[in-house]
Amino acid sequence: MMRIVHIADSHLGVIGSTRKLTPEGWNQREEDFLRIFEIAIERIIEIHPDLVIHSGDLFHVVRPTNRVIARAAKALLRLSDGAIPMVLISGNHDAPKSRSIGSVFQIMEIISNINYVYRNSYETFRIGDAMIHAVPHCLSQDDLDRELEKARPDSNSQFNILVLHGVVSSIPEFSMNEFAEQFIPESAFRSFDYVALGHYHKFTKIYDNCYYAGSTERVSFSEEGQLKGFLEVEIPGPNVKFHELPVRSMFKLPPIDATGFDSQKLKEEIISRIGSADIDNSISRLEIKNLPEHLASVIPRQEIAGLTERALQFDIKLDKAQEAVSLTTDLANIGKLESEFAGFLSRTVVEGADKEELRILGIKYLKKIRAEETQ
Repeated sequence: MMRIVHIADSHLGVIGSTRKLTPEGWNQREEDFLRIFEIAIERIIEIHPDLVIHSGDLFHVVRPTNRVIARAAKALLRLSDGAIPMVLISGNHDAPKSRSIGSVFQIMEIISNINYVYRNSYETFRIGDAMIHAVPHCLSQDDLDRELEKARPDSNSQFNILVLHGVVSSIPEFSMNEFAEQFIPESAFRSFDYVALGHYHKFTKIYDNCYYAGSTERVSFSEEGQLKGFLEVEIPGPNVKFHELPVRSMFKLPPIDATGFDSQKLKEEIISRIGSADIDNSISRLEIKNLPEHLASVIPRQEIAGLTERALQFDIKLDKAQEAVSLTTDLANIGKLESEFAGFLSRTVVEGADKEELRILGIKYLKKIRAEETQ
């Protein structure tokens, strides 16, 4: 039997939108990601597995700050000092996009017991009774496809574990819609005892032997409500246990539908929503739907800032109402410029869009500009 911890997508160095600082003067959101990674390492040391796997995006950027590198190195050094081996691959966030750019992992290779995989190529490591097959995020999809072809279970090893970072190609929902993300064919998972995936931020079982560990903190509001943590895996099996981490609260307040509202009613609803919510130290959002365009400028932003000071980060998302434009069938009556625009659309091939919607939107903005010019 072998016990593994599978962790991924720590994104150390995330700053987020908050301007709030720690008492020491550091960005609070950056500190959140560093702190939760250190908590994860503490818990992993308590579990004391035979192996730790990090499936990519330890860092949020290719060139993290010295402070972030130092905190990450100190945490990993604790694993090393505890004689817990680790295999860590680069992900699409922390892998250089050019051969001429060095990797932050070159610096960190001085830490013993940590095996870094970032050189655009497939690598293997024998740890105990297992052969670890690791493919990092590569410079191109072609490079990844080529290196994946080399990954074959070793018949002389009791266990074979595959480590990858990317999107399972047959399931587009696992895309993070990020630049340079790469796709992994399901055929790559064949015959491995366990496949440790990174990139998708929600803990997810793909097959009995294949899991995304998810991220260790919530990176964006698309992850609202998701539990964050790491996996403890026993093979053969595998038997998988999720260990939840105490991440910062992130949630959306009940939305406001502003249909038919005047400025006073809008203000009252906003204040009521904020006042009834426990937003202390949270990252929270209020969405206002069907907001008439003329009310967007009268939202009491200063008052909202005062009411939400107790939150780490609070924002309002505006979903403006689609206001109909009054059009006459006689284009000459709405002016030469609008008529020319409509004529241009009728003569132009437009792919992936509705010409009538474009015509209405275009004339709406032309009328707005004309009104502003005459004021």
